[in-house]
Amino acid sequence: MASDMILRDRLWKKIRLITEKYMSGGEFIIDNNLQSTRGNKILFRSMERWHRNVHISDSELKTLLIQVDKKENLLDVKEDMLPIPENLKFFLDKKFKQTSHKERFSINELFDILVPSVKELYVDKLDIRDSKDEFGVDTMDDNDVAKIVNGISAKDGTFYERTFLPASLYYVYKDVYQLNYET
Repeated sequence: MASDMILRDRLWKKIRLITEKYMSGGEFIIDNNLQSTRGNKILFRSMERWHRNVHISDSELKTLLIQVDKKENLLDVKEDMLPIPENLKFFLDKKFKQTSHKERFSINELFDILVPSVKELYVDKLDIRDSKDEFGVDTMDDNDVAKIVNGISAKDGTFYERTFLPASLYYVYKDVYQLNYET
C-alpha cells in the first residue's frame, strides 16, 4: 500500500522514476517535454542529492553526530556552546515564531533516527555540567519545581528544543553535504 510507505521509500521510488526518464550516463537529458532552465537543473540536482541521502545509513548519521560532538564547544550546554551561525539563528527564530504547523520547525523523517542520540548527548552534557552539584540545587532557579520533578529545568529543556537539537541536525547534515556533495 502506498499510504504505508515511509517517506524514504516514497522518495526513493519517485527519484528512481525521474532518474530513469531524464538521466543517461550521468548526463541530464533534455527532451521536448522539459525546458533546460537553470531552475530545472537546480531542482534535478536537489533530487539527486536527496536520492543519495536516502542511502545514508543510520549508523553513518550517528557516527557523524559523534564527530560533530568532538568539535570543541560546537554542541554543548547553553553556557558553554559557541554561538550558532547567524543564518541558522535567523531561520530558527523565524520557524519558532510561526503559528501555522506547516511553517513551524520540524525534523525531516530521514533524520528521526538521530533524535534519541541527540537527546542522550544533551543529557550527558547536562550531567557533566551539574556533576559538581549532586542534586542540581546550585544551578536551580527559585521555585523551579519542574527540575525536581523532571530532572531537567525548563530553561535547559527550551534550549534543547530550540537550539541544541536543531543545531545538532544542522551540523550533521552540513558534514554529510560537505563529505558527499561538494567538489
